[in-house]
Amino acid sequence: MKKVIKLFLFIFLFSIFTSSVKAENRILLSSPVMEVENGKDITVSIDFALESKQYISSARLSYDQNVFESISQSNFILNEDSNWSNIVYNDTNKQFILTNNTGDKINETLKIKFKVKPKTSVLKTTISLNNIMITDGKVETKLKDEKIELNVSKNNEVKAESKIDEGQIKELKVSRKDSFKIIVWVFLAILIVIIMAIYNVVYESIFKYSVLENKMVVNTLLFLEIVICAFLAVYFKNNRGDVNQDTKTDYQDTLDIINYILDVKNNIEEEPKEEVTEDASKMDINHDGKVTIKDAAITIKKSLKNNYKVVLSKLSLSDYTVNKNKNITLNFKADVTPYTRVKYIYIDSLKYKANYTKNNQYTVSLSGLNKTGIHQYKVSKVVLDNGKSFKVSHQISVDVLKEKPSLSDFKMQEKDDVLEITFNLNDKDDSIKEANITLLDNQNIVYKNKVKKGYNNLKIKIAKNKTYNLKIDASYLLSSKEKVDNVNLLNKKFNSTKKVNLEVKDLKVPNIVTLNNKLVITFLANLDIKEVIIDDIKYPVIKDKDLYKIELANLSLGKHNLNIQKFIDKDNQEYDFNKNFEYTVLKNKPVITVLNIKEDETSKTLTVDFKLDDIDNTVEKIVVNLKNEQKEVIDTKEVTKEKQVIFKTADSKVYNIEFLVKYDIDGSQKYQEEVLLNEVFTSKKEVDEIQPEKQEEVEKIKEKNSIEEEPKEVQETNEEPQKEDLPNQDKQENTILVNQIKEDEKKKRLATL
Repeated sequence: MKKVIKLFLFIFLFSIFTSSVKAENRILLSSPVMEVENGKDITVSIDFALESKQYISSARLSYDQNVFESISQSNFILNEDSNWSNIVYNDTNKQFILTNNTGDKINETLKIKFKVKPKTSVLKTTISLNNIMITDGKVETKLKDEKIELNVSKNNEVKAESKIDEGQIKELKVSRKDSFKIIVWVFLAILIVIIMAIYNVVYESIFKYSVLENKMVVNTLLFLEIVICAFLAVYFKNNRGDVNQDTKTDYQDTLDIINYILDVKNNIEEEPKEEVTEDASKMDINHDGKVTIKDAAITIKKSLKNNYKVVLSKLSLSDYTVNKNKNITLNFKADVTPYTRVKYIYIDSLKYKANYTKNNQYTVSLSGLNKTGIHQYKVSKVVLDNGKSFKVSHQISVDVLKEKPSLSDFKMQEKDDVLEITFNLNDKDDSIKEANITLLDNQNIVYKNKVKKGYNNLKIKIAKNKTYNLKIDASYLLSSKEKVDNVNLLNKKFNSTKKVNLEVKDLKVPNIVTLNNKLVITFLANLDIKEVIIDDIKYPVIKDKDLYKIELANLSLGKHNLNIQKFIDKDNQEYDFNKNFEYTVLKNKPVITVLNIKEDETSKTLTVDFKLDDIDNTVEKIVVNLKNEQKEVIDTKEVTKEKQVIFKTADSKVYNIEFLVKYDIDGSQKYQEEVLLNEVFTSKKEVDEIQPEKQEEVEKIKEKNSIEEEPKEVQETNEEPQKEDLPNQDKQENTILVNQIKEDEKKKRLATL
């Protein structure tokens, strides 16, 4: 006995535990962004996690109409494979209802699109779900409200209070008059049965002298009363949920109740078979005096027990002849009794979404076919939105057309008195019946022959100085049901001329080119040249008036040879050339620029600031020498990364600053030394001794020397000109002028004395 008690206790505790850990129904409102912009769209998601046997879910959507534009039912987007069968939304009271005709578990997302108004002064706004209800037909469960807060950016002038229109939901109470009638009739029938049962069992002597004294009669009446009660029970049970009084409970009744709850008129796209009754009491399925989503859920549960029948008809295609890989639309009509909709259809064993249009019409988007010829689409099964599936058998044909033939890579070239023609005849799907090439001279056929699929190389003998017409035609068949068509793939007129020899003039290939620059080859020609083949590589030419240019990039250091092999004109005529040229690629030569020279008489120093431009890193060492007037070295500095040198000065009036640079420009690591810059600096001592009135004349002489000074030849165009020492003759003239100024000063002083 104790073991039995322990077993029952264990079962009791386990049942409590399993019921306590049962998953909770949940609805979550979320947004991928937390800031919205004026005039932009935003998508809000409602994530459902509902256990099975939840047939209806309803909620009221609240949003600020000063921020968002009004939404309609088209703003609600269900997943393509959604378990939700339908959604109905009333934009007046902002309430929506979702139906789950299968009662399966819901774990998916419903998306709602909002559009932010162009102008709003609201900084923050809220979107919320209120009065969230779910029901299994027996119990209505209210879930907690959900909301999200969003920031509004790029606010503009409009000023308005943040107002959320929550709409109004009416309490849909109905008369219970019919319900009471049903209850009275059932009660009376049951009461009579009970009385007769008591009489038959206990009080056999009552009504002894009446007709009821015959027990057989009493039993017969008792049996009839039981039959009547059973009939009433079955009748009321079967008619419970038949809102539109079409003798069956189906999804149409569910939609009638939902539309009544939401106060939506003409929301259903299909036309009902019978007029929907306005008697709302028939929608109170559970006789609780109210029309709620619980009543709609009951009709769904009842409709699942119906024996459904599906009839497909009017199957048609948007086009019965299509090109390869082109999508096609299948249209069909599905009559389902009792009424519900088709959700999926199986075509060629593949599952497709059936899109409802109106009047039980559906469309299915089919992917394009890659195989040409007649294809039979086989429709094998349909699935209703309540999950029930039915086998069907229908076929519909489509003819996938072949691709038209085409011509590519056409080339024509005259060699002496022979015309050489090459081309590709493309025919992927073997649509060509016959293809021919024809050469005509004034409508007279000079040459005609068949051409094959793929590559063709033909040589035709022609006469000089004549006008010809070249044609390539093909007859093809794209469909087995169509007639043969003809297409002209080529129609070209040309004049045959004597071959002109190519004359190339002023062909220039630079001997030296710097790294990272292009080798530019220029030439003149008597023909219209399109391309040049150099070292087996075809280069396009650039024409500037009569001058042709070829540019070779990606050069490497050192000496190189190139061979100009052929020239090709605009008619693809090739001309042999075969000449070799040599060129050398060097690094860019370094350039030194003196920025500033400053003399300090107190510390007897001379500071020289300079800039080194060495884009190819050629410099190894820089030595800077300070020389006096007699070109004698006063001080020497070796610099590496420094851009400044400081010299000790001597008693000199003119200094020469010499930059001796060791660098490598050919990449051979064989460095060469060269004086890249010779800067002349006049000391303050000499300037102070020159009279002011003579200063201008000295400056003019210096300017003249600077202009007449010829810079050293610079090999590359991007180098700055180098400064040279003043010529000795100019130096002597300058010295004579200074001496003359001193003599004039002495004469003035003697005259004063």
